[in-house]
Amino acid sequence: MSHTGSRGYRLEVRLQTRRLREHPIVTDLLTAASGEVNVQVSGRITALGENANPYQSRRRPLHVGCSVGHALVGAGTLGCFVQFPKQRGTVGVLSNNHVLAATNLGAIGDPIYQPGKLDSGKNEDRIGTLSHLVPLDEKNLNQLDVAAAVLDPEIEVTGNDLPEGDLKGVENPSSEDSLLAKVGRTTGHTQGVLSAMEIDGLQVEYSIGSNEFRCFRFSNVIEITGTNGFSFSAAGDSGSMVYSPRTRVGYAMIFAGSEMGHSYATPLPAALDALEAEPLDGTVDR
Repeated sequence: MSHTGSRGYRLEVRLQTRRLREHPIVTDLLTAASGEVNVQVSGRITALGENANPYQSRRRPLHVGCSVGHALVGAGTLGCFVQFPKQRGTVGVLSNNHVLAATNLGAIGDPIYQPGKLDSGKNEDRIGTLSHLVPLDEKNLNQLDVAAAVLDPEIEVTGNDLPEGDLKGVENPSSEDSLLAKVGRTTGHTQGVLSAMEIDGLQVEYSIGSNEFRCFRFSNVIEITGTNGFSFSAAGDSGSMVYSPRTRVGYAMIFAGSEMGHSYATPLPAALDALEAEPLDGTVDR
């Protein structure tokens, strides 16, 4: 039960799975309460301990936001599930080039792991192979930091299931819908606000291998600032899909962050177009 104002209260109901929304007890309660009940899906609940972050552990079926990476990378984030119209029945995962392709060091066909190596990913944690990438260019402006991996046939996925519900579509970022959310390997589910759009000439430092650094410049970048004093993302959240928690429309992909706590992302529609992919709609026959 929660307090809603002067001597007013509202019934709070928590369900561990979304399918319980259709249970007769829940539907009868919603009808009887007539708008005075708030139902939310909590998901699995566990005691907090040293390994409390579920996004850094091995997840089967795979979930949006979980740890993923190339063998040469510590760990990044599985942004969303995709399908490739030219490869009927194939399901893939979308993330950054520097997560799935080790900042141009990876080759098509390299194995991809979940969880990533930083999160104790081993050979038996392979989920698929690097299949698509947009190379990063040191000399010219970059539009994207994106790559995809095709999943092995036996790997099961939950689909593009977000804390607020299923992903509804993909659009370019808009200043008219400034409240944003993401699910990432390090900081989990967070919210932020769109603080800048169409940033050009953004210089981003990348770690290459064990002790080399290179700078790449980007255009058409959006900036996101966390709410209530919290960062929107942190190291390891690269690849996270940025979306509207209100409409559940995907807007962008996190690829960088600043020392001042700002997060930077590139438009999701352009990333999908570059890889000739589209969001998984849950109807692919594998």
